[in-house]
Amino acid sequence: MQMADHDSSVERILLNLDDQRCEALLNGDATTINALFADELMYVHSSAIVDTKTSYLQSFRTGAMMYQIIELRDRQVQMVDHLDWHGSHARRG
Repeated sequence: MQMADHDSSVERILLNLDDQRCEALLNGDATTINALFADELMYVHSSAIVDTKTSYLQSFRTGAMMYQIIELRDRQVQMVDHLDWHGSHARRG
């Protein structure tokens, strides 16, 4: 497989996962959200309230969090050469 084909395939996979994320958020599907999001999730709302993955999922399970619409604009996947994750920091290798 050529690099361009590989990048295109990875891009399709990532966009598909993002589609699944949006659908799960709109449907309040805590099971799918749980599968898609990292355990280390820290979600900062526009109100500055911070949720962990556990508290974010709980807000869907209780109905406290409900999305009515998700509007995506100019969605892009940017491939980078290499990323190493160290705790909460990423660095390009």
